[in-house]
Amino acid sequence: MENQHYVPKSYLKHFSVSDSEEIFATQFFEAGNKWSQPKKYHINSICFHGDFYNLDSRIADYHKLNIDVIERNAFWYEKHFIEDIVEKADKQLLSVQEIPDLAFFYSV
Repeated sequence: MENQHYVPKSYLKHFSVSDSEEIFATQFFEAGNKWSQPKKYHINSICFHGDFYNLDSRIADYHKLNIDVIERNAFWYEKHFIEDIVEKADKQLLSVQEIPDLAFFYSV
């Protein structure tokens, strides 16, 4: 089982405490209807679910696809687009042509 993030790690790291890749988060406990106190979590340990994007093996077999086709092909923007555009914005190096790209990122 592979942990697949439904909030991209490249997005989460921009909310991290300095360069630690840790963010403050809370957990909701349904049984007690309560929230935990905020604490630090490494971005690898939050906002994921095992095999979240994997296809059911019967569907993958029927369409002759790998079960991880979504994870491997649909998230190019995580490793390239998000990191590049946010880094440029942080350093105030965005060109006028890249401003719509930044708006697109924040709208996704």
